Amino acid sequence: METLNLSVGERRSYIKHLINKTYKILPLKEESMASGDYVTLVAYTKSYLIELKGAAMLLDMIKDEPIIIDVMGTIEYLSKNVDKCSHQEVKVMIFRCIHTLNKLLERVI
Repeated sequence: METLNLSVGERRSYIKHLINKTYKILPLKEESMASGDYVTLVAYTKSYLIELKGAAMLLDMIKDEPIIIDVMGTIEYLSKNVDKCSHQEVKVMIFRCIHTLNKLLERVI
């Protein structure tokens, strides 16, 4: 499969995009807890996981970084268990993912 060659600015921008998408899970969890409806949150985490897997296949910068597997594993877990996790558990997982993505961002040169 052919990979996409992005400029440094495009790579940094994309990782920031992933950080924002990861962070978005927190307010969705809060809304779901308030309403008791987890459909949107589960759909969002599944869609985000698909994006991460696709990006890992297409982008050299991610494909060659095994730490992205940490993020994918966490999002995979959340996509199947987010309704069973407390807000605090989700918060810890999300900020761990953001920390990992920030480490990836630091490596982009």
